[in-house]
This record gives sequence, C-alpha cells and structure tokens, in this order.
Amino acid sequence: MKRTHRPDAVRRGVVAALGGAAVLFAARPAAAQNRAGETKLRTVEGEYRRLLPLWQEERKQFAVSSNTYDYW
Repeated sequence: MKRTHRPDAVRRGVVAALGGAAVLFAARPAAAQNRAGETKLRTVEGEYRRLLPLWQEERKQFAVSSNTYDYW
C-alpha cells in the first residue's frame, strides 16, 4: 500500500511530537535540568505554543470528516 503524506498531516505530526517532547522535558525534576536543558525546553515550549493555535484552527476543517487519516 502506498502512503502519501499530506502537508497538513505532517504538520499535525510535528505539533504532536513537539508537545510530547515538552511534556518529557517538563516532567524532569528541576534539580536535574541543566542550563542547556532549560534552554531546549524554552525553545520546544515556544515552538509548541506558536504552532498550537495554528493546529487548532487547521483541525476545525476536519471536525466532521469521515476520513480516518484526518484523525491521525
């Protein structure tokens, strides 16, 4: 089966991955976070917060879709 990835599906995947990475970084104890880790967390969190409203707006068009790939 040949899969073709639509750009919007790829973008949703990136947002999900960034969200997951932010959760992993945030779950670490504060004492375990070094300066580089804090900087990376801020970068990931900033990117997540930037992309979240875009993703939420984009997914509105799939609210009533019956295509299972739209819910991936």
